Parts: sequence; C-alpha cells; structure tokens
Amino acid sequence: MDQSINAEDDESSMRGDLIPSAEISLDDAIVQEVPDLLPTKSMNQTYQSFSDIRKNVMHLYTFFQFNDHQISEKFSCAPQNVSKTKRRATSRRRKQYG
Repeated sequence: MDQSINAEDDESSMRGDLIPSAEISLDDAIVQEVPDLLPTKSMNQTYQSFSDIRKNVMHLYTFFQFNDHQISEKFSCAPQNVSKTKRRATSRRRKQYG
C-alpha cells in the first residue's frame, strides 16, 4: 500500500479531495440543457417521466452523437439494449406529439 512519508501531507491531501470537480457530471448537464430546449410544458413533462437511463441515452445520442456501441460501453450494457431504449423513447414522443 502507498503510505505518506510526511504526516502533514495526509491533511493536505484530504483537503484536496474535498474540492469539487470543475467538470460537470452528465446528470447535471442533462438537467441544465434539456428543459431549456423543449418548446412546450407537455414535452418537458414527458421527458421528465423518462427513467434516468433513458434520459442519459437520449442525451448522449442527441447532443454528443454517440452511436449505440459508444453508449453501451459507457453504461456497460449491450448495444441492443441501447437501441431498444432509444426506440422506446422515440416511440413515446411520437405517440404524444403525433
């Protein structure tokens, strides 16, 4: 195991661990971007009813143009699951907005 040579280093490294990352998390980015882009309240409600996984998949596909394989690697699942998730989300939107 790694051990600190100096006891004073332990305290400073602990303080550094408490500093929040400058990079925004994917969930926070989704919460900030999507509601601003949806033109109606009903669209926003439909989007909010999606599961977190469905929101994340659609976000990566829409905003970052990730393909099914890239998304599946990020979530450690099969590309077929990603495809099915996208298809269901798209179908649900189409049903509501015809």
